[in-house]
Amino acid sequence: MRKQLYRAGEILQELVYVHREKNFDMILTKVEKKPEGGDTMYIHETDYAKKRKSGKITALGDLVYPFPSDLIPDLRDKQAVLAHLACDDAVGWMHDVVQYFLGGIAKSITETAVQPKNKKRCLIAVKHTGKIDSFEYKHVFLTVELKNGEKYVLDFAGAQLGYYEPVTPLSLYSAERVDTDVHLGWNAVQPFGTRLQIMKSLMETRDKGTYSGYQDMLNSHTGEGLKLASESWCEVRQLPLAKMLLLPEKEFEMRKKDLVEQVGNALQSALEGARFEAP
Repeated sequence: MRKQLYRAGEILQELVYVHREKNFDMILTKVEKKPEGGDTMYIHETDYAKKRKSGKITALGDLVYPFPSDLIPDLRDKQAVLAHLACDDAVGWMHDVVQYFLGGIAKSITETAVQPKNKKRCLIAVKHTGKIDSFEYKHVFLTVELKNGEKYVLDFAGAQLGYYEPVTPLSLYSAERVDTDVHLGWNAVQPFGTRLQIMKSLMETRDKGTYSGYQDMLNSHTGEGLKLASESWCEVRQLPLAKMLLLPEKEFEMRKKDLVEQVGNALQSALEGARFEAP
């Protein structure tokens, strides 16, 4: 089961990055890397109010933007930016596909919020006005208990803190990466699916013709698509998921790459098929 979990974690991590990149909603004008306090990256954002002055959504390009590879050519930096402030999204929108990948091996899954410590890197957003976002955000991940009793953390947004491996034994994660002096209260641990329910509830309260409303729609639609596309891949390739996770290393890597690529293509098609209000 341990091998299956680590391999499922690898695939799910890649799918998080695919989902984030396909739904990338930031326009960065400049990126600065400084050694202060470790590896610190300042990401400067555009004036969105000016960019969206019409207030109308007429095309996909009004909502999501190409990832700025020219500003961020390094893979680790790219992963960190894709994970920036995305831990809630990763846990929420990934719900269905996580359930699909872990359904056969997990005894329980919970959503856990902590104050992180021992950050290896730091990302700081800078508004077009020069104002720096200095808020200390909580960090959210999944705690998984396998059917054999072993407990692990699945952290899909750890890259923003300088941790790039998605799976870590719970005891090690708690000892090295959780600030136990900060208590987040009764809602620090919640049932799996809580954040997805909250996000869908928020969707119902927002005007569907606004930027936030459309972004919610795209995130939700492509989040559901992650599971559907993964299931379709297994069916077309005639390769059950449980068998794939136990393949020899070389074949597994080849299949993983193919799956992630095909899921990405499916999400892109779904995004391009989205319909928007007339100007």
